[in-house]
Amino acid sequence: VADYFSIVAASIKNFGVKFTIKLRAGAEGFFEEVLRRTFSGIPYEVCRHMSIQTLFAKSDVVISPVSTVLFESLIMGRPTVFVALSDVHYRLGSEFLPYVGDGLALARTEQELMDEMILLMKSYDERVRLAEGAKRCVVENYLFDGQSAHRIADAIRVLVKK
Repeated sequence: VADYFSIVAASIKNFGVKFTIKLRAGAEGFFEEVLRRTFSGIPYEVCRHMSIQTLFAKSDVVISPVSTVLFESLIMGRPTVFVALSDVHYRLGSEFLPYVGDGLALARTEQELMDEMILLMKSYDERVRLAEGAKRCVVENYLFDGQSAHRIADAIRVLVKK
């Protein structure tokens, strides 16, 4: 975890940006000490009660290991870096791999994470490209029409008839 934060801190230190992190309940003590040491001299904010929608709305880039945050950032149309520094995280996040390059950037190594962070901070066009790709991936692959229960019920009826 400390290495992950060190990479982020090294990536943003010369860009005059603020790092914002939302900690899960109960994780404050350990993470706050790591953040204090790692981001010394770099502006950062720890959010505890801010909704993910509010946090994303004020963020230029989202970085996350495999979690629901990746899917939520695609839904919100945010340029996102999927951090999979271990094979375990890569395999756990395999459902997101089809979106890499279009709506999502992938960092498999510390250097790739740093490169992606720097690219996204330097290039407004790249942030826009990823954000548009994220929106397109969600529209093309998921339905948010309030009818999913009806589709499931119809599929069950078809299976029962067989």
